[in-house]
Amino acid sequence: MYGGATSNPATFKKVFKIDLSGATDISDSGNGATGKLYGGKTVEELNNAAGLNTAGITPVSKTIVLDLLKDLPSIYPHDKAEGLALLPGNILVISNDDDFGVVDNGASGFAQKILPLTNSVDRNRLYFVKIKL
Repeated sequence: MYGGATSNPATFKKVFKIDLSGATDISDSGNGATGKLYGGKTVEELNNAAGLNTAGITPVSKTIVLDLLKDLPSIYPHDKAEGLALLPGNILVISNDDDFGVVDNGASGFAQKILPLTNSVDRNRLYFVKIKL
């Protein structure tokens, strides 16, 4: 979904800071492909916070750092953020990969990837944003 689209606009494009310090370590402890099970279920099968709590798993804590739909000088018009990098001075770099400026045309071919907000072809772009950590 694209930020700023007039029909079916994106509603969630956020960057979070996570804290691992109080979280349960659910990494595979030598069980190979089977992984850890909690009451016979994988972590993915626990479904939600209630399931994690019942299994005694404390998830990471998270804090929102940036809302790409609200905290930039203009709405982030792309369908997805492709990469993030944190530079010295708490500068967050958000990269957009334009998918070569094309999308599937639905007929085994390609069409130009037009951003609904700008009505222009999508291009590679870097956004530099000072954040508070």
